[in-house]
Amino acid sequence: GGGIYSQDTPLTWTNVNLQGQDLSRCSGAGAYLAGNTGSWTGGEISSNVSFSGALFASDIQMTLSDVDFLNNSSALGGGLLLADSVLSLENLLFQGNTSTGAGGGIFGYYSSFVDLDAVTFDSNESGDAGGAAYFGYNGTPTVSINNSTFTDNQVTGSNTSGSCPYPGGALIQYGGTLDITGTDFTGNVAGNATY
Repeated sequence: GGGIYSQDTPLTWTNVNLQGQDLSRCSGAGAYLAGNTGSWTGGEISSNVSFSGALFASDIQMTLSDVDFLNNSSALGGGLLLADSVLSLENLLFQGNTSTGAGGGIFGYYSSFVDLDAVTFDSNESGDAGGAAYFGYNGTPTVSINNSTFTDNQVTGSNTSGSCPYPGGALIQYGGTLDITGTDFTGNVAGNATY
């Protein structure tokens, strides 16, 4: 946690900004949360550099609302990396986040429960899968996406033969369940917009 490290603590954050931390060899340049409950309302997490996730969330149960994830970069989950967590994401913006691996905006490990409502993914980029979001690495996630938008996200890498791009310009999910309602996918680039 380059900005904040918190473990097993109830949190109430309002208008918290986490900007410009560099933790390129470790996780959670902006914040590292483990075992927390509570909420984060308002603010931004921007221009952070980390190995995994500007916000790293492990085994947390929280609601995030009106928070912007802007121009963060990492090897996995440019904006947010989550593992075994229960998250409600409301009216968030993921814009300009990059990952050299998977999940330009979000990368999900294991069996998290994630509810996205009115979340915007715009111009995020990953090197090998899920330009905006990747769920289901070594787990069975439950993901619900409602009234959200995925615009101009992209996967830049391709398989070893170079003949076919990695999948999921906007979104990729392996296993578990994925429910999508009232959500627009526009201008996402890879083998297919949703895989």
